[in-house]
Amino acid sequence: MSSITRPSSKRFFAFSIFLFCYFFVFTNTQAQHQEPVVIDVYPGVANSSNPSELTAVGNKLIFNATGSGIGKEPHISDGTSAGTSLLRDIFSGSNSSGANYFTEFTIGANTYAYFFANDNTNSGALYRTNVADGTTEFVVNVNPLGSASSTPGAGKGEFLVNVGGTLYFAGQDPIGRQELFKSDGTAGGTVLVKDINATPIGGFTIPSNPQNLTNINGTLFFTADANFDGGGSDVNRELWKSDGTDAGTQMVKDINVGTSNSSNPSNLVEKDGLCYFFADDGSGTTIWRSDGTDGGTFKVSLPAGTTVDATAGLVNANN
Repeated sequence: MSSITRPSSKRFFAFSIFLFCYFFVFTNTQAQHQEPVVIDVYPGVANSSNPSELTAVGNKLIFNATGSGIGKEPHISDGTSAGTSLLRDIFSGSNSSGANYFTEFTIGANTYAYFFANDNTNSGALYRTNVADGTTEFVVNVNPLGSASSTPGAGKGEFLVNVGGTLYFAGQDPIGRQELFKSDGTAGGTVLVKDINATPIGGFTIPSNPQNLTNINGTLFFTADANFDGGGSDVNRELWKSDGTDAGTQMVKDINVGTSNSSNPSNLVEKDGLCYFFADDGSGTTIWRSDGTDGGTFKVSLPAGTTVDATAGLVNANN
């Protein structure tokens, strides 16, 4: 009588592992190519909503997207298809409002997303959205002399930041200069912080052009152009800080010494309560750190031979 040969337990176990691995890899590979879609904002195979500026505000996601019959406008999502929708067609029709710098800000029990947008009447309009019900409304025009076709804050760096319950941003003053403003979230509570270059030069006052607005441990740090000789045309861009008052808005340090020299600080990042950034004191761009005082602002010691590429950015990997 013939006998039936059974596979050894080791061979059977190995074959079982093979089947398990094949099934696991196959199903996971399939899953990787079938990512769930929350909502098709712009329906149609040939259409793309191109979502951008994705920002978490409260328990919602605020973002820009293009939809049917509209340009790129702000949307809101709770992570479900039913909870994803257009907030408002701010620049009506196929035009785009250019909504940007979505920033979380709380007033009382309400959580808002504040942002800039072009509504075809105000090119530097500050808007806000109540994330609880999606109500989106105009707050104040911060670019009173700008043309309606211009992009709010174009090329000016970080333009809207919440520091300890106060919104700071760069906006135009009544004579068209880009300066530092603050706001409590209302039109009446939106004011100029400081006229950094108050002394006229040849009959004109130059803008300070605040950039890189950053919350460093509860203090606003930023970069600005300043004229220190009170009459010449030379300006220099250095590191500044502000507590929201005229007297409390000061240059931290003249890193590249001289009225016509600029250290051009950039990529401001907070770590352990200090401000880290790139700057050039005249000997080349490298990493600096500051505690907000002249004496506490100095170069970071780097290993010999280290090359710094400021275009690569500066990131706090622990955040």
